[in-house]
Amino acid sequence: MAAGTHDEGYIDMPGTPLYPFGYGLSYTNFEYSNLRIDPLQIHAAGNALVSVDVKNSGESAGVETAQLYIHEPFAPVSTPTKQLRGFRR
Repeated sequence: MAAGTHDEGYIDMPGTPLYPFGYGLSYTNFEYSNLRIDPLQIHAAGNALVSVDVKNSGESAGVETAQLYIHEPFAPVSTPTKQLRGFRR
């Protein structure tokens, strides 16, 4: 990889995902709506409440795991482009 790219990784592990996008796809479909973030702007060391409505819109029963990822563009140390910060079934 060329120097300066975001996928260089870390000293002790690669910067690539463990599983490819779409791994574990379901036999049904889910719709996400009504995303809410409070407050809309988060300050250093601040907290936010994030919520979303998830609906099974397919014909089969299924369980969805909603995942929350963040990105810190100005972190004091090198951080992954995406960081998993929460999930809920």
